[in-house]
Amino acid sequence: MWNFIYDRLVQLFAGLKWSIFLYQNNSDINKATQLRNLFRNDLYTISGMVMIAITALVAVLYYFVLNRRGGSGYAFKTRFWLTALSVNSFVVAIVMLSVSISMTRGYSLLHPFKYCLSLGFVNLVYSAILFVALSLVFKRYSVARTTPF
Repeated sequence: MWNFIYDRLVQLFAGLKWSIFLYQNNSDINKATQLRNLFRNDLYTISGMVMIAITALVAVLYYFVLNRRGGSGYAFKTRFWLTALSVNSFVVAIVMLSVSISMTRGYSLLHPFKYCLSLGFVNLVYSAILFVALSLVFKRYSVARTTPF
């Protein structure tokens, strides 16, 4: 499931398909295959779980802690919702960028940074989409009535 969600976009943003990457690194095909499998088998799964966990936590904090009954009312504004969305997206992207860089450190001769960077960017996009979706659900049960949805 995670391969379907991540693989094509990561390759698109990296500007290099895995097949071409393997062909370019034909001299060390075993390491190149291991790197591709690391992304497909480990990093995509970790990435999806981290994205879901952090985004759900930020959405719950925004809707049920920051926007609790009897609060100041400032958090109900659209700009605070946009701030929560942005902070969430950047935190997820930075966390996954650092995790992917640390997990691919042994493959540094293959230059995997473009894939790590594109994985971080894909997470930025997906976490923003998930935050919007969770906002649609959580708004019904929260006191935040003036957020964008």
